[in-house]
Amino acid sequence: MHVDDHDNDVISCDRDGSQDYGVSKWAQADSSKLAKLVEQEFEAKNYDIYWEDVAIFKYPDQFNLTVHKVKPNDIVEIAGLDGRLFVNRKQKVLFSN
Repeated sequence: MHVDDHDNDVISCDRDGSQDYGVSKWAQADSSKLAKLVEQEFEAKNYDIYWEDVAIFKYPDQFNLTVHKVKPNDIVEIAGLDGRLFVNRKQKVLFSN
């Protein structure tokens, strides 16, 4: 991921073999826009795509993505049968679904 050093905005992203990790937060308007674009991709039979590919690679001009850097041990994903729970080690539960 290539980020502007001044404001942490995502400039571009490529698949260089590194693994990005983190928690994403979306404004209601952006999440609705992303949902519609993901639906369009599926309607076009593009099933081999992740939601982040839609925002980062397919329609980067429609989103203002910003990075807040974290260390590998700052967050933990706990996956269960009924969803995921993301925990910030320094605080408490960030969110669950």
